[in-house]
Amino acid sequence: MKYYITLTLLLITLLLSTSSELLSAGPYSKDRADLNIGIGLGSTLYGDETIPPISASYEVGFPGKPNEYTDKISLGGYVGFARTEYDWWWGTWSYTHVIIGAKGSYHFYNEGDIDAYGGLIIGYEILSESYTSKTGYEDYKPVSSANGGLTYSGFVGARYYFSPSFGVFGELGYGISYLTLGVTFKM
Repeated sequence: MKYYITLTLLLITLLLSTSSELLSAGPYSKDRADLNIGIGLGSTLYGDETIPPISASYEVGFPGKPNEYTDKISLGGYVGFARTEYDWWWGTWSYTHVIIGAKGSYHFYNEGDIDAYGGLIIGYEILSESYTSKTGYEDYKPVSSANGGLTYSGFVGARYYFSPSFGVFGELGYGISYLTLGVTFKM
């Protein structure tokens, strides 16, 4: 478990700390990077949402010499958070979900103010839980259901820029939510 967390964090650190010279041949324009901050609609997680899925991702152009394939690829990091709750007749389970991962996108359409893309996220989900007994069931001691592990997601999305550095985005997929909407900043 520690191995996967360490590997994921090292990968994210490597991707985010790559020098700007390597990133100058970005997928959509020279020296481009995008920061996305979004809120999820339609959680894929177990239970009722108490804190809706929120996420942030940072993507930069594919490092190396550009060609017809790599100049449409971006790589970066992803962090997602949500809290859910499930009420049983004898008590309530509360779950906290944190996903940390690497994100890769292929930008298949990039004209004017529109950027359409699809991609994958691979990472690690950190899941913690707590249990609260209802009156009359205080002696009930459930077995912990918390676990975490390797997780992945596929998505398609689009960005629309209102100005050279600010826009909105939407992503559809199976990650921390079915639909994520938010703001994007071109760095």
